[in-house]
Amino acid sequence: MTNYAEVAPALPLSPTGPQSYTYRLPAHASTSPVKYMIVTVPFGHRRVTGIVTRLHNKRPPFPVKTIAVASSVTLTHQQVLFARWLAKTMHGGLGYTLRLFKPPSLSCRQPASYQPPATASPDTALLQNLSAGPVAIIDYRLKQRAAITHAIVAHYTQQQQQVLTIVPEKNLLPGPGLAYQAGLRPSTVNAMWHGVKSGQVKAIRGTQKALFLPFKQLGLIIVEEEQNPAHKLWDQYPRLDNIDAVQALAQIHRCPILYSSSFPSWRLSAQVASSHIEISINRPMKLCTTNVSFSFTDKIKKYSLPHALLLKLRVWSSAKKSILLLYNRLDNKKIMATMRANLSAKQLTYCQLSTSRIFAHTDQSFDRLIWLFPEQSITFPDYRSVENAQIMVSRLQQLSKSTVSPVYLITRQLPPIERVFQNPLLARTNDLKLRERLLLPPFASQIRLKISATKSNLIPHKSQQIYTTIQDRINQLPPSQASSILLRGPYSLSLPPKDPKQRFIVLRGPLNQLTDLYADLPIDSAELTPHRII
Repeated sequence: MTNYAEVAPALPLSPTGPQSYTYRLPAHASTSPVKYMIVTVPFGHRRVTGIVTRLHNKRPPFPVKTIAVASSVTLTHQQVLFARWLAKTMHGGLGYTLRLFKPPSLSCRQPASYQPPATASPDTALLQNLSAGPVAIIDYRLKQRAAITHAIVAHYTQQQQQVLTIVPEKNLLPGPGLAYQAGLRPSTVNAMWHGVKSGQVKAIRGTQKALFLPFKQLGLIIVEEEQNPAHKLWDQYPRLDNIDAVQALAQIHRCPILYSSSFPSWRLSAQVASSHIEISINRPMKLCTTNVSFSFTDKIKKYSLPHALLLKLRVWSSAKKSILLLYNRLDNKKIMATMRANLSAKQLTYCQLSTSRIFAHTDQSFDRLIWLFPEQSITFPDYRSVENAQIMVSRLQQLSKSTVSPVYLITRQLPPIERVFQNPLLARTNDLKLRERLLLPPFASQIRLKISATKSNLIPHKSQQIYTTIQDRINQLPPSQASSILLRGPYSLSLPPKDPKQRFIVLRGPLNQLTDLYADLPIDSAELTPHRII
């Protein structure tokens, strides 16, 4: 008879310590605990929720407490496997990670249900490619691409399979499937959670939180606008990149992935070139840019904006053309003062100065698009600078009312702009060659380890000790594996925010080989595909 259960409490416990604790099963419970059940257990002087990870009848040699409440809700085996992958990769506690997979409420009167409407049958060749592995659809025509993905979703759901569509931003939620994101009411989220688990919800279209749902029969995962940098979340644990998470989830559920993009990322381009991803449609957006640089007089007089641009703004605004000026908040006061001094109040109403937040408003479009000082992004010390700059221009072009209107690049440094945009395909090819030579993504996985100490004088020794331990473990691997792993560090951040009590180590190589190198080491966190390096 089973008398004991191992429970992983939903607390931020150290990943190097115990991940589950032994509890006695209640003698008289209305619901018998089963594996992966959500329970409430006493932990210290309080009660916390947890997940039953194992049942056994081995009596421990120490006093144990009894499970306080056993619910009737359980997580799926695939959810727990995904949580274990997350906890191991991101160096987090198992119970703390499993909390992401729980529903808001343990009871649900009416689970949600959804079946997308039938459409025209998708292309047979596309379906055959999906049955063989991951597929990419690269098409700048948004309506045509949406019609293709809608047909694919309808096809899979008619086969009694579920489809998950991951979008980078909330403004892309409209489409085939129930919209699932953080801003929903708890009752709505709860109904959708239970509907997905029962299989009544056939299609979900959501942000990163949709990855944690209990799919019953997941048949396909679609990644919309895979090049969008918003797929990476960096402000809270587990700091996932949706692409990495989708690949792990697809492997667990043994389902294909469909990448949808208007302008491919470097990762997608490299995987298509190496035949790891089959491309079904290849109509990428062609970047169209016009450079406007500062004249000698502009530089001598230290103008905030070139005189040539101000002349264009006067002509466009007089013709009642809507104008977007994209910038990164630098010299905000000077730019605004220059525009007020050279444009009338009526002309200013046609000009909108904005940051990248403008992309959250898909209903807005403009006659003229201007990017102020893109060299600040291109020359930023990050190996992704060229890629991010080209993706930014592609996103700007999607806001244009005209397909032939270029994006005006206002620059003080013309050479880096010409290197990136004069021949965008050549710039991509050269950048990928450099990344391959340096073993940078997408040719290797990259993980940043964060190490901290209570005092700044302790951190050099601690970080160096961890570095040496990892290096020793790499040296113990077979030469063929050791040669594919790169170790860099320890180093401190060279850009704000700086902390003298922190150091970082970067690992590059095959992901399945990297995680074992730091699994039991005293590091604060590990970030796969880090948001920033330096």
